[in-house]
Amino acid sequence: MDLINQGLKEFPTSADLRGYKAILLFRAKKYEEAKALFESALPLPSGQTHLYHEYYGDTLFMLKDVDQAMIEWNKSLELNPNNSKLKKRYWIKPSNEIISSPPVFFRHSTPWL
Repeated sequence: MDLINQGLKEFPTSADLRGYKAILLFRAKKYEEAKALFESALPLPSGQTHLYHEYYGDTLFMLKDVDQAMIEWNKSLELNPNNSKLKKRYWIKPSNEIISSPPVFFRHSTPWL
């Protein structure tokens, strides 16, 4: 994390550094911090990646914002329609649009994260 923080000091507008740090924060279960970094990375030119949208959706899901999480997961699928990881987790229309998040009984335990 120290190298990423150092990189952000030198390149404060780097979407990649912000995105990578947000993913690390997500994995450390620091969801609010991860959310803030994703929100600052996604508008940047190189911030529109399927991976960032997927992790941002996962972050929002963990913060119980399921509707917005589904929007982000759909954006991830638009950028990478063959994302088999997302397709395995959610109900997908033939058009690749996510139409439902995991069933309620899965929401308390998220083994895929």
